[in-house]
Formats: sequence, C-alpha cells, structure tokens
Amino acid sequence: MRLLKSFLLGTIGSSVLGQDTPVCPEGWAVGQNKCYKLVLERLALRDAGAACKKIGGSIFMPESVEEYNEINSLRTDLNLNVNKNFFWVFFKIANPAKMNFPPTVVKVDGSPAPEWINDKTYSSYYGKIGPNTVNRFIKTGRNRSMKFQFFKSNAGKFTLTKPGHRSFGAAALCEMKKTKPIAGDGNICWQPLSDVYDAVEYTGIQSRSNGGYECANWNDESVHDHKFKAGDHNYCRNPDGGADGPWCYTTDPDTKWDLCPIDQCQTSANEFTNAQLNCGQRPLFRNVFVNYCNEIDLK
Repeated sequence: MRLLKSFLLGTIGSSVLGQDTPVCPEGWAVGQNKCYKLVLERLALRDAGAACKKIGGSIFMPESVEEYNEINSLRTDLNLNVNKNFFWVFFKIANPAKMNFPPTVVKVDGSPAPEWINDKTYSSYYGKIGPNTVNRFIKTGRNRSMKFQFFKSNAGKFTLTKPGHRSFGAAALCEMKKTKPIAGDGNICWQPLSDVYDAVEYTGIQSRSNGGYECANWNDESVHDHKFKAGDHNYCRNPDGGADGPWCYTTDPDTKWDLCPIDQCQTSANEFTNAQLNCGQRPLFRNVFVNYCNEIDLK
C-alpha cells in the first residue's frame, strides 16, 4: 500500500499538492520538466560541456521525443534559429563501423541512452550528412571509414560528426532540472517527493505513535524483531520511504509498529484525490487497487 501511494503521489502530485511550481533560474527558458539555456557560440563538444557546467547545467540530453520536440516550441525564449543554428545533443553511435540503421545509440559517456532514441519509430528524426541522408550514409558503409559518431541537431533533425572534422562544432544547448520549492521544516513535518516538491524527511523528536504507544529505540529488538533501522533513538522516522510518512516500532508486545501523528508539510486540497491516495472508498481503479488497500504490511 505504501508503494502504491508513492506512485500516485508522484503521478498526480504536480496538479494537486499545492500552488507552488518548480522554477528555473533567471534567463533560462522554462520547459515541461527542465530549464534550458543556449550558449550561441560554435564550440567543440568538450568545450560545450564546460560552458554548460560553468552555468550549472549539462549538454542537452532529451529523455523523450516530446522533450526533443519541445525545443522548437521554446526557440523564441532560447533565441534559437532552429533552421540555421546547430546545437549539441548528448548522444553518440555506439559503434560507427556497423551498417545497421537506425544505429545503436548511447550517451556520450557510454551509458545507456533513453529507449526512444533506439526505437525504429523515430528513425525519421535523422537528417543529412552533407548531401546524403544519415540513413544512406550508414547503410552504404560510408560511415565505416568516416566514423561519424556524435550527434548535433538542426531543423529538428539529427546529424553526425566526429572530432577533427570541419563540422565538429555547434552551439551548447544547456539543460538543468527545475528547482523544486521546499515544502516545510523537517523538524515539524514531512513531505514525499513529487513533481512539485522535494522530499522532506522528518527529523523531529516525536516519540509516541498515533495509537498512543511509546516508540521503541530503533536498535532495540527486545520486544519485536525488525529489519528497519533509523539510529540510536526512539523518534518517529520513515526509513522505508513509505507514502504514509513517519512511523515507529512500539514497545507494546501486541503492536509491532504504528504511524506517528506528524503532519505532511503540504497536502492536497482535493478530497477525491486524498481518498485515492489513502485507498478510500473511491479509488481511481477500484478492482485493481482493492488488493493493495487490503495488503498485509510486511514491516
């Protein structure tokens, strides 16, 4: 149940948890999930990475096709001429000697790329290398000798280049995650991670549960054996990160654990959503969620 509620909070939190919204630094374009800033200079890939790092960002790495397409809608805010300007994208071909198209793509650092860039559905997003399409350039084997590997974007299409080639230069499109507001003081409240707020861990000194039970020391298993630890004290905590918030093991032989009376810093004003989050009488998909609501807790 705790995992289910964590999922729901993350899914719908951006629309119901409060009026605050994640923000971008001044001078950055505001996207759906990220902030963007264009350094409109012709830079080598390494220099573009350094330019982005200097202002607190990193080279553009679209995690979805929607995120890639979003740049076109932000072109005015970015001062980007999408048909004229080239900018770096943090992708490369894993093995430029191979002739399969679309090619297998990884991030520039060699780690796995988002699934969408390796999906054949989006092969039309490849443009040209000179007069040739990227498709033809790879399939005819020309890239086996040229070894063009690194991605740039222009006019909503990907092209390829390599170090030392005259085309190895582009603007630095920098990105960063939106800054989330802090929901409250961990000494008096807690907050789950969501699209709107960063998580706030409860760090106060409440040591009695909702049922009035005295909390046991987290290191004391004389009354109940348990697997979660949270320090040498008996204050309410949330070591499993559950969506119900702080709890504790109790000193009562008949009650292993109980939730604690600690408020969430920011809560939904929507009664229907709260009922869903708390496995109430009106869940979103009743026949699916009912088993989770009746699930036996395994603490």
